[in-house]
Amino acid sequence: MKLLSYFSDIGNSYIVGPNGGGEAVLIEPSRFDVVLLNLIESGGFEITTILLTHSYERHIKGLRILKKIYKARIISGSGELGGLKSEIAEPGDRIEATGIIIETLDLGERLTQSRIFRIENFLFTGSLLSAGHIEDFASPKERESLIACLKEKILTMPEELLILPSCGPPSTIGAELCWNPNFDPKTTASSQTRSHDNQYPAYPASS
Repeated sequence: MKLLSYFSDIGNSYIVGPNGGGEAVLIEPSRFDVVLLNLIESGGFEITTILLTHSYERHIKGLRILKKIYKARIISGSGELGGLKSEIAEPGDRIEATGIIIETLDLGERLTQSRIFRIENFLFTGSLLSAGHIEDFASPKERESLIACLKEKILTMPEELLILPSCGPPSTIGAELCWNPNFDPKTTASSQTRSHDNQYPAYPASS
């Protein structure tokens, strides 16, 4: 499995597909321009599935142009995005997309339309979680609810899993447990004795 990433001024987009090219999944088409198109073409990919973690405008800015080029299915937490129909990924679903298994993580009742998707060792967290940060909510109650949800549903997963957000730098479960201030990381011996080699495992390079 190959991962390509594109970091634009609007947000992050990711492509997951076979090492030798072929049908692939595009996550978060926040911008669709010649740079992203060249990245897709250079990898020998045909986009057949589009995943969106949120229905926010900045997540879907490139969706209409993308759909004019690729006849791809759209999967999200909503039935409609920017006037385009989307398949709804229900919490707990395992979706097969041209040989790629996409897991829709169950975030509980707190987050009804937001989605976190897992493909093998990659977690696509949208704006809910990135390196050292969580999504900003105006309400302290909503923020507390998100923190509780992430602790219960996400941070209990294997520490080596890569966190790939829609904006901001990637991370790992282990790094967030150690250093994200929203999760009360301990600065006592328990965290300080972790090997520095385990803080940020090597991240697959884009090509």
